[in-house]
Amino acid sequence: MGLLSDHAIVFTLASLLVAWLGAKVFRVVMERRKFRKLPGPPCNLFLGHLIPMGKIAMKHPQRVHPHVLVANLMREYNLPSVFYLDNRPAAEYPVLVVADPEVAREISESGLPKHRTLLETIEPLAGRLNILSIEGQLWKKWRNVFNPGFSVQQVISQVPVIVECTEAFINILDRHASKDEVFRLEEETTKISIDVIGRVVCDHDFKTLTTDNDFMRTMRKTLSWMPNQQSMNPWHRNHPLRPIMWKYYKRQMDNYIGKVLDERFAVRDTGVPKKAKIRTGIDLALAEYFKENGQDADSHNATVMDAEFRRFAIDNLLILLFAGHDTTASTICYCYHMLHKHPHILAKLRQELDDVFGAGVSATQQLKDSPYLINKCEYTLAVIKEVLRLWPPASGVRSGQKGHFIKDPASGEMLPTEGCIIWTVSMCLGRSAKIWGSDVDVFRPERFLPENADKIPLNAWRPFEKGPRNCIGQELALVEMKVVLALTVREFDIRAAYDELDALSNDGSLWARDSSFRKGPQKAFGDEMYQILLAAGKPREATTVVAANGTVDLGWHAPKKSWINDLGQVLNGTGTNGFVFGGSELPKGVKYGTYNWCNMPHVRKEEYPVAAKEYDLVYVEVIHRHHKRTPYASNTFLKESYNWECANQGLFYYGQPLNPSGNKSSSTYWSVYSSDVNPFPKSGFQGSCQFPQITREGLDDSWQHGKDLYGVYRDQLRFLPKNINDKVSFRVTNNVITSQVAGMLVDGMFSPKRDVPLRIQPSGVDSLEPQYTCPKASSLSSSYGVGSTAANWTAHLTATKPLFSSLDSISGVASDSTEWHRSFDHYYDNLSARQCHAKPLPCKLNDTTSCVTQEQANTVYRLGQYEYSFLYRDSPQSLQASIGSYGVFLAELAQNMRDAASGKSPVIYRHNVAHDGSVSRLLSILQIDQMVWVGMGSEVVFEIYQKKQKGGDYVADKKFIRILWGGQVLVSSNPSLGKVDMLDLDVFLGYVDGLVGSKAENVVAFCKS
Repeated sequence: MGLLSDHAIVFTLASLLVAWLGAKVFRVVMERRKFRKLPGPPCNLFLGHLIPMGKIAMKHPQRVHPHVLVANLMREYNLPSVFYLDNRPAAEYPVLVVADPEVAREISESGLPKHRTLLETIEPLAGRLNILSIEGQLWKKWRNVFNPGFSVQQVISQVPVIVECTEAFINILDRHASKDEVFRLEEETTKISIDVIGRVVCDHDFKTLTTDNDFMRTMRKTLSWMPNQQSMNPWHRNHPLRPIMWKYYKRQMDNYIGKVLDERFAVRDTGVPKKAKIRTGIDLALAEYFKENGQDADSHNATVMDAEFRRFAIDNLLILLFAGHDTTASTICYCYHMLHKHPHILAKLRQELDDVFGAGVSATQQLKDSPYLINKCEYTLAVIKEVLRLWPPASGVRSGQKGHFIKDPASGEMLPTEGCIIWTVSMCLGRSAKIWGSDVDVFRPERFLPENADKIPLNAWRPFEKGPRNCIGQELALVEMKVVLALTVREFDIRAAYDELDALSNDGSLWARDSSFRKGPQKAFGDEMYQILLAAGKPREATTVVAANGTVDLGWHAPKKSWINDLGQVLNGTGTNGFVFGGSELPKGVKYGTYNWCNMPHVRKEEYPVAAKEYDLVYVEVIHRHHKRTPYASNTFLKESYNWECANQGLFYYGQPLNPSGNKSSSTYWSVYSSDVNPFPKSGFQGSCQFPQITREGLDDSWQHGKDLYGVYRDQLRFLPKNINDKVSFRVTNNVITSQVAGMLVDGMFSPKRDVPLRIQPSGVDSLEPQYTCPKASSLSSSYGVGSTAANWTAHLTATKPLFSSLDSISGVASDSTEWHRSFDHYYDNLSARQCHAKPLPCKLNDTTSCVTQEQANTVYRLGQYEYSFLYRDSPQSLQASIGSYGVFLAELAQNMRDAASGKSPVIYRHNVAHDGSVSRLLSILQIDQMVWVGMGSEVVFEIYQKKQKGGDYVADKKFIRILWGGQVLVSSNPSLGKVDMLDLDVFLGYVDGLVGSKAENVVAFCKS
């Protein structure tokens, strides 16, 4: 009987359990029948929305913030802006997700209470009496009490205090940067946020920036006990010791903050006139509290703080410290991160700070003296707001009520809220293409500039929520972030370093102890610095970064001194100082790499500097001047003493149907002749050449140039494809001589059996030659260079009048010809073209004994080098003139590099055939340390690399650049570039972006100015 009794008891208990579970399942199923008819992702009768949510979660990091998952769920299933999400039993309540600005506004003004899940999260951190948790008249009373301490005027008055805290923060960054070490940035930004709140609210210095503070340590321990609601491990969600530890740490924090408040109350200046007082937030709150109670705080003679005020003040100061530090600390981290990823925006931000505070001038003392200066930093604020749009730290959570319905903005249907968490998801609002447009994921601070204010969707930007219960500390947060950026972004470059996380594996932090932070895919929205949930949205791994001192220098720096830019040596010297002008081949015994005007050194296998083995090449772009040619007609004398024949080559020009193909064209070429019947005599050289055209020797040099490049990038490095394909692109200018070179160069590289397209931009706007119009650049150039009356330009022209006179007497050029005497360009081209093709120097038509001597030619060559150095490097105005006239090509180059580095473009090799004016302007912008007149075939090569780590993986999201000039590493006078050998690509792009702007916007602005 005992056994039967035992069985009966077990059976009864089991039956009750089954009945309870059955009833619960039945109730959930009945509820889910309702959700199947309401807007949301596909709903399973038994599993609700767990299946679609699970699919999204599988594509994301294990600890990613839930609002990231919901935002991606909306995209994946094309969900409406208001929908239901039932993830029970993984979640305790069904959720009504709101991502519609107008509905969000209605909820914020509805008076619906905060949901208890939010209150349960806040209580261990900041108790129950804070203005985030309390409701109704109690909330209204205490919100009014604390409002004065966060008014715009009060916050601005505290800017000097924020500056002082930022100075301590700068010292921390400086220490990290000097050691070149990996560190957790969010740990440091939390410190400055805590110290600022302490100083501003109650004039207490927590000293977290300079000491190991008790409060900071206790706060971190409290956070370490926050439950991981995304884990299925019940121990992670409901640890039995958690309530005990929370209570213990809360008591410690209450005691600390209570002591701070008591100290501030004891030293308040009751006898000082109101206007003379510097009041903190707690002083103003105390005054407001006394005022509501019909008392005057300044005359109040109490020595002990009112118990009610003290109790509420403790919880409210704690909520400010927790909520305030989260928003500010996290957002500052994301600001640095996004600015590093977008160097053109960083350059624009730095420019604003230069404009407001002065280039090279610290903002520290200016902000202390004139706090309102921070309001001039409009672009800085726009950067912060754009960061908060993309990575908001929190959202609004309300409790649905029986009888409270929300109107579906799409269908007009009234949606019930009873039993639901109403979640206004800031991430969904900020990442909605319906609201922000197709570039919703693009970091574009310009959205938030004052001139675009009317374009911002109403109620869509709400990282601080809106309505009567918006964040009380938002003005303080925004001003603090502006000050921090104003004082640091010009001093430091900060980049994410998640590939170096192992260096922090034993730092004792929460992040190092919990391996779940590194499980699953490690990107969200394509970014490795995704948000996790730890009471609020925090950057993954507390933003593991490396900081570097200094910024990209955008200033002009003089080239090094040499005979080239020493007018005395140019005028009084002899010869060409080792420069060669006698043909494509170097004289016997002269080392390759020597300046050879007729055929400049370029990349070839024999001299190529192979990169270290840990670097792998990912992209190459070449720009080079065409090879040797006949002189331009404008550079020939009116009558030349001998003919120039080109019958040993053909200039092939023809059109042929393509796409679809049609009739074939004959292979036709130009054959130049003169007609005895044509009464108009041809000036310059007679014969069968065009002036200019690439000569037979120049064509051969072009072919060899291509063969040498292929020998390095295919035969030696195995980088190029064996045969030409879509990974390779060639570009020419509208001047046909570049196409003449390109045809030979392509054959020297690939010997293709098919037709090869040569990319070319429309005439009049071509950036490669360049042909686009920039009047400002032209006027600037003519103000200091060719055609100007500036003494430092005309000095060499005045000193060489005897030389001009002698050359004119031989050439027949009129002595009063302005065109031929404003520079040595015409004589240089005429004489050098002859000598490159072994032709004699010119003589008088009627006196063959009176000829240009070799020494005269050498003097012209020296003067030509001097002129080009002055025009493109020595004049401080040369940099801006080159930016204006050639900045568009640099912007295109930068975009090509970005596309290649990100894998967006399949092209791995681009080749541009251009002119001396193209390459000279490029070298001007690169600020080469020794400028020359770029000779025939002069070449600049941009190589992009990625670097392998010890384990074989590549350094994440990091590329490096090497620039070769004449086949060897280019050296720049600009300290940010220096010897451009495995330079951080972001530094180079930051330099280019800073000068020319995103999509050459700085060039456009300059040209129109």
